[in-house]
Formats: sequence, structure tokens, C-alpha cells
Amino acid sequence: MATCSSPYPLSQSCNLWSGAARPIQVGGRKLRIAGSADGRIILIKDAALVPKESVTSHGSSAYQAVQQALGAARVRILKQRDLTAPGGKMMGFFLETDGDAYRVLTQGS
Repeated sequence: MATCSSPYPLSQSCNLWSGAARPIQVGGRKLRIAGSADGRIILIKDAALVPKESVTSHGSSAYQAVQQALGAARVRILKQRDLTAPGGKMMGFFLETDGDAYRVLTQGS
């Protein structure tokens, strides 16, 4: 289970109960984001309370859209980690990057 302080300290747009709190739209997908103070670590979750599709770093449309947006801004993904709910359902993913991914994804939203 993830919180705003574990496994990563997320100080931007993080809610104690829902984690990623700021709504964004990337590649037509409605998502929510939280980020570390420097924006290099982000948490991405589906905007819906009950996601229609698993939000995972393994080929989901959400991951692909985020990956493309970061790539266009020349921010590289260094590490990815899935957020799993009790029972094994994929609820989102963390990305460690070499730049301010939070700023890139929240511009204009």
C-alpha cells in the first residue's frame, strides 16, 4: 500500500486517502498525478474511483500515453514500479525520471 510518504515522499498533489490527487489528461486518458518535491518521482492513477482498465506500467494505454508525453519533453524514465491494491489489482504506477516529470504532465491542466 502506498501513502504520501511511502514508498516515495510525494509532496505535490498527494492526498492521504487517494494518493494521486491532481487531475490531468494525457493522450486522451483522464488520470491523476502526485509528485515528489523536485517532480522526478511521480505516481499515476486512473481518474475514476473504480478504473475500467488496469493502470499498470506494463503496456497499459495510460503508461504508453505518459511515456510518450515524457519522451516528447526529453524526460527519461529510469525506473517503474506498479502500485498494487490488496487482492493484486493494479491501481497505478510510480515512475522515477531524470527530469521534472510532474511539471511536464501538469502543464496546461
